[in-house]
Amino acid sequence: MAKDDTSQRIIDAARNCFAQHGWLGTSTQEIARSAGVNEVTVFRHFGNKKRLFEAMCAGYIDAQRAVLSQTVEQNLSFEEILTRFAQSYFQTVGSNPDYVRRMLGEMSQHPQEVRQVIIDLMKPMREQFMNILRDRQQRGEIRADVNCEAAMEAFMGQLFCNIVKPRFNEPSYTQEEFIALCVSVFLRGLKP
Repeated sequence: MAKDDTSQRIIDAARNCFAQHGWLGTSTQEIARSAGVNEVTVFRHFGNKKRLFEAMCAGYIDAQRAVLSQTVEQNLSFEEILTRFAQSYFQTVGSNPDYVRRMLGEMSQHPQEVRQVIIDLMKPMREQFMNILRDRQQRGEIRADVNCEAAMEAFMGQLFCNIVKPRFNEPSYTQEEFIALCVSVFLRGLKP
């Protein structure tokens, strides 16, 4: 088995273990057992639990950054950029809502260095998103009085809330309908 395959198996196992037991309740031994490898293999690939966590989170964020880069390179419309970003967000962050809920619920108990991993990883993606908003503002597609950081938070926040909210029944809308509505509301609210 290739090193990359083993690394991905360990990351997938870690994601499942963290979803079930949280950061504090998950050991590298449990992750190794779940991945079907020795604990030494986990350490050989990642060094420690924090770096494994970092690699796992980086996968989510790198996918979103790649989508933003591709949409800019392809010179897509603002609506299409937002739609593709939202689709990527649901495919990555939204792919395991139990993990997201668990990690969010115990975030205040995480060591500062673990919280800092998320902050550090998200910073370039957030800046990339804000740069797109600033560019669209300069083009006249967004009102001049809009704070681009607040706009980014508003857009990402509505996506995140849809992922973490408890589901008591099946929604009457599809994910595609939700994304289309979020994009539409966002665009109309920013229009000059």
